[in-house]
Amino acid sequence: MHPTSPSLRRAYATWAHGQIHYYDGGGDGIPLLLLHQSPGSSNDWFAHVPLLQAAGVRVLAMDNPGMGMSDPFPAEPALADYIDAVPAVLDHAGVSQADIGGYHTGVQIGVEAAVRHAARIRSLMLYGVPVLTEEERDQLWNAIVPNEMAGAVHRPVPGGTNLSDHFRRLEGYFSPVTAQRMVLAALMAGPLWWHGHNAALRHDLVPALQAVTQPMLLMTNAGEMLDRNTREAARLRPDAILVDLDVETPVGMDVAADVMVRAMLDFRGRLEA
Repeated sequence: MHPTSPSLRRAYATWAHGQIHYYDGGGDGIPLLLLHQSPGSSNDWFAHVPLLQAAGVRVLAMDNPGMGMSDPFPAEPALADYIDAVPAVLDHAGVSQADIGGYHTGVQIGVEAAVRHAARIRSLMLYGVPVLTEEERDQLWNAIVPNEMAGAVHRPVPGGTNLSDHFRRLEGYFSPVTAQRMVLAALMAGPLWWHGHNAALRHDLVPALQAVTQPMLLMTNAGEMLDRNTREAARLRPDAILVDLDVETPVGMDVAADVMVRAMLDFRGRLEA
């Protein structure tokens, strides 16, 4: 996927580990910085971007380090290593403060950034909040990361079955549209694609979630793999606004983008009222 309007331009911020790619929609006001899942890219948010732009929101959509068109870390990173990418992008975009929209790993990066760089983050809008016990994190790590480290999808074979097999595995749970996007994300991330899930599943989000002082919007829906966990986050933070997107799907990012954007715009409206 590529920018869908002339106003959405590519840019690169430089930081300690190379370059971070992001899209910038331009415009005035406090922007909304969108952070994606692992493995993924700013493409995770492309159904949302034109809707947000049509409402007058300046959108910044970042590729997390090692994903999309951003440079990888030179060595295995922890989740904490991703955090300073956020102010690097804001600095390059000439932005003093932003709202953050986070999806899965993007939630973790956004929440931690809101604690470490509190003055730079006005609010958090989060979909799929990974409030996980240590046991749950270990179970997911064992189910996901060793297979990613083995890297079969990155070893080309005659007929390209490395790609088609990966697509079929994803299609068994997600829609073909989502499966295609995720295969593309895996290819763009390369053999180090496991860095994102490894860092995310070694990280306990709860301390930072409890430390956040900014207003929070939590979004979920039936069928989303972290639905129960997002509702647990709302229990831990009763001051947050919880919105049920009222759809039943594993990936509300794809089929409920319009509902999600309405919730985000309503939340921003309350902040600016």
